[in-house]
Amino acid sequence: MTTKQRRVVVFDASQPLESKAKSVKVELNSRQLIDSVLVDPRAPEEFLEAYRHFLKDQLGFPGSVKKSQLYRSDERRES
Repeated sequence: MTTKQRRVVVFDASQPLESKAKSVKVELNSRQLIDSVLVDPRAPEEFLEAYRHFLKDQLGFPGSVKKSQLYRSDERRES
């Protein structure tokens, strides 16, 4: 299993370097950006099911929502 993470760094050249801006608004299509959600493997099943319900049933998220395989040994990892 290969995990792909994306992080965005924004540099606004129109702002002074000492600017104390705490955020910047970026428009994007999250359905094109996010194809799956991995939840902490230590989270209770109820937490996973709540996330799954909200993302899939309430927001219509088309991707998978499951627990991460982090902390599992190679022979116990699921694909």
